[in-house]
Amino acid sequence: MEQGFIVHAFERSRSGRMEIDLVGRLTNGETFAVVERRARPFLAVREADFAAVRTVIDREGDGISVTSWPRTTMDGAPTLRLEVAIPIRLRDLRESLHRAGVRTYEADVKPSIQLLVDAGIHAAVSIEGPWRAGRRVQRVYEDPAIGPAGAGFEPRLSVLSLDIETDRTGRAVWAVGLAFTGHDGAESTEVLLNGGGAASARCFTSEKDLLLELRRRILELDPDILTGWNIVDFDFRALHRRFGDLGVPFDIGRSDSPATFLDREGGEGGVRWRRSRAIADGRQVMDALWLVRLSGMGLEDYRLETVARALLGRGKLIDRRPGETGVEAIERLYRTDPEALCAYCLEDARLVLDILASEGFLDTALRKSLLIGTTLDQTWVSVASFEYLYLEHLHRRGMVAPTLGVDQDPMERSPGGGLITPRAGLADNVLAFDFRSLYPSLIRTFNIDPLTRVVDAGSAAGGSPGQAGGSPAAAGDFITAPNGARFRRDAGILPDILERFFVERAEAKRRGDARSSYAYKIVMNSFYGVLGTEGCRFAAPELAGAITSFGQHVLFWARDLITEEGLEVLYGDTDSLFVRSGLPRGAPASELRGMGERLCRLVNEGLADYVRERWAVDSRLELEFETVYLRFFLPPMRTLGTGAEDGEDAETRGRAKGYAGLRLEGEGERLEIVGMEAVRHDWTELAHALQRDLLGWVFHDVPPAEIVERIRALLRDLRAGLKDELLTYRRSLRKPVEAYTKSSPPHVRAAALLPPEERTGLIRYVWTREGPQPESRRSSPFDYDHYAAKQLAPIVEAVAPYVGLDLEAIFASDRQLRLF
Repeated sequence: MEQGFIVHAFERSRSGRMEIDLVGRLTNGETFAVVERRARPFLAVREADFAAVRTVIDREGDGISVTSWPRTTMDGAPTLRLEVAIPIRLRDLRESLHRAGVRTYEADVKPSIQLLVDAGIHAAVSIEGPWRAGRRVQRVYEDPAIGPAGAGFEPRLSVLSLDIETDRTGRAVWAVGLAFTGHDGAESTEVLLNGGGAASARCFTSEKDLLLELRRRILELDPDILTGWNIVDFDFRALHRRFGDLGVPFDIGRSDSPATFLDREGGEGGVRWRRSRAIADGRQVMDALWLVRLSGMGLEDYRLETVARALLGRGKLIDRRPGETGVEAIERLYRTDPEALCAYCLEDARLVLDILASEGFLDTALRKSLLIGTTLDQTWVSVASFEYLYLEHLHRRGMVAPTLGVDQDPMERSPGGGLITPRAGLADNVLAFDFRSLYPSLIRTFNIDPLTRVVDAGSAAGGSPGQAGGSPAAAGDFITAPNGARFRRDAGILPDILERFFVERAEAKRRGDARSSYAYKIVMNSFYGVLGTEGCRFAAPELAGAITSFGQHVLFWARDLITEEGLEVLYGDTDSLFVRSGLPRGAPASELRGMGERLCRLVNEGLADYVRERWAVDSRLELEFETVYLRFFLPPMRTLGTGAEDGEDAETRGRAKGYAGLRLEGEGERLEIVGMEAVRHDWTELAHALQRDLLGWVFHDVPPAEIVERIRALLRDLRAGLKDELLTYRRSLRKPVEAYTKSSPPHVRAAALLPPEERTGLIRYVWTREGPQPESRRSSPFDYDHYAAKQLAPIVEAVAPYVGLDLEAIFASDRQLRLF
């Protein structure tokens, strides 16, 4: 028996039959393909609908078999299994049944997913059976016995990073950089150049010859993963086009089929979220840009240069001349210095591998694949991850899932997390608390699950007699959520999954496996969002609403308990609470931390009793003491005097999602700013620096008069041109410039002044006397009045009432000085 990692699972039709291929790499380093020809595409229908089904089958013709099987719908209705020969026939049958009003089940689940789910395989597979040598893989197993690999399986895959340089139209490939890491850790690099003049490159007399050699090298290196920066929407797109234009076979996968590029442009030509896909059979094309972006790093942009500087401390190897665009620089190097172009191209490929290794981005994706079961390309797709896990457990219980859109409630927006209105101003010795993994813990505590949800027979999802996402309403002892949703008490699927994940995550933490722990965390936290999204077959607004309504209830209950202890809750949001301790400034750190721990125990013990008494369940909810803020600031609403909810005075009502504090760390302290201008990318460094400085001054009791003088000094420096390097705005374009028809924000107006090839991504612009202009093409003097009024005054205004600063006097003196 051998074990291996499935890199790519897919199905295809051959000679009128379906074949499922599982392609990957064995633990001994060899590549493999499992070829499964016994499975047939299928869907399920309710047995009660057989008469209508028979009418459709008679109309569709031969080749459809109907059999009884033991699986039921989620509401207990018996089902029939309908099989066909090839996947496209299944799609046609599904559409015909839907037109006839027949509800189908799992008609849209890929046969390869069905196979893996029912075998309990989570990316790592055990294979038992004879094999033969293959042409593009080393071993081919035909209809072997397969199952999940043993515990502790560690995949070792090979990765090829690819970077191409083209002309400005993308219609000619000039150079290709390749950086390769084998499954055994061996590394190699090379550059292919269309032309000559570079001793470090392998040079070719034509673009076609270069592409032929690129194809040969990819097949020879045989990577499991092809990666690059924006590889799907730039490199792969361009290569797909040029291979086709020049008649070069694009069969760079592990089958004879050509690699394909699925272009999904928005209706206005804009960039959709992950709109395109690149498919090379037996490999994964994984865009490093998206692996980093989806990790939640929070960088101001995700250009290769930005990410490389942040993570590696080095960047791209290209020097632009003054006023030269990136495209113009590449064109110049190709014409005059091909050696420098090759170095630049190869370094881009190297940077990608180094970035992926620096924070374990690829390793995290591998661990998610092993945890969830989906192949690598689906690990960051929350719905696919959730449905794989849920289908696996549903099948174990002898049930089938509805086809997307069948027996599904109309989706509507669910209420958000709880919010305790912040009280603006300064406070001392504030204790911060968080409910650990609040939404997953609520699901576990209250048995919130598509299968346990009780559905009224008359509802849109009620079905007949029930609903494929819940139970028919009946008399019984249910758990009722604050939003009115009801859940049975028998074990749900989702709570069981989460229970296991909590235990396994704790074990990963214990053994120091930070990446596995992180993989568990992001998967668990994604479940709430999936239950409220239209693209999930198990979603329902009642499910998402039950989670958030329980969350609000718990947050407000904790606030009330803490208030009864004579303490003030300054702010609360979803899973967080900020409590004024009442201890004087200078109180010992041990006393502050002790108070925080005592409050935690009080809330957790009281909450466990409350939940048990009201809902007769055991609480999995846990409030954790997070930290102490020696000084704490909640900014006011940006627009005062407009009234406030809950009877709050507008001048005391704080701004949600933002605060700053002097955080206690050991025996020291650290300034922490969350959600305010200093940490937002759409404010200038001028504003960032002032807010950090101003909060530091206020927290350390700098006298108001001295603060005023420091701000006035900053204004003088601004107008003297000493702060010009801090005046750049940064905002991203979400669509092409010409698609902004209803309004033209400043960054769009600035982008319109750039060359077409630079009107994308993050736009850096400054405000001049002629309005916004690109930073790189400024032709007018800075408008310092704009920066004083729009970047400095709002920062001072937020703090001024609480420390005795006269905003009008500070900025009036600035205006007065400009008269002389």
